[in-house]
Amino acid sequence: MFGGKKDTTMPNDRFEEVSFTENVYATHYVVKDKETGVLYYMAQANNRGGIGLTPLLNPDGTLVVESTD
Repeated sequence: MFGGKKDTTMPNDRFEEVSFTENVYATHYVVKDKETGVLYYMAQANNRGGIGLTPLLNPDGTLVVESTD
């Protein structure tokens, strides 16, 4: 689902794109907070300007965190 990878950074240098996918209706991103390592799912509507952001969670309800190195 999130197989693509862009070689760009988010507008705010604190966050970076981990992966993305795009279709007619929306662009889907997984972004990483470089300070905390927390991963977020972000969806942006392509033609309506809406956007949603939520942290990714493990099956036990804890945050998905990657190394910040």
